[in-house]
Amino acid sequence: MNLFIYGTLLDTDIAQKVCGSDLSGEAAILPEYRCYRLVGEMYPGIWPDSSGTVRGRLCQQVAAETLFLLDRYEGDQYERKDVVVVTGDKRKVNAQVYVLVSTDIHELSDEEWCYDNFVTKDKDAYLQQLGDCRTLHESAAKSSDRTIFPTS
Repeated sequence: MNLFIYGTLLDTDIAQKVCGSDLSGEAAILPEYRCYRLVGEMYPGIWPDSSGTVRGRLCQQVAAETLFLLDRYEGDQYERKDVVVVTGDKRKVNAQVYVLVSTDIHELSDEEWCYDNFVTKDKDAYLQQLGDCRTLHESAAKSSDRTIFPTS
């Protein structure tokens, strides 16, 4: 599965803590969405906006185990949606992206989220708040539900 990431997961240290890899890929743009900071939080959410674009990274062939960890990290506040992203060489690629659920739309602030500002001002505090993600990894390792990790 292809996954478009944005926000805190663009940071190598955070991605490594959450899923054990840096979520490498290629730069891409998600058209018709905008990225906003959540009220009282250091992290963003995206929401459809016909005049917006979100810069991020297209990660191709993301493993089921990684998606399991990311689903746990994103929690009930986000859901994966099918989208089409545009790569640097103008290819259109089908992917999924984590979008704020509609019941939490009131959590979006008016402030657009900026990765550079996050790294400068909030990253250290966010990493501390995130902890070691041990419970995410333990739940993945102990899961006996093999439907979570499909073979195809």
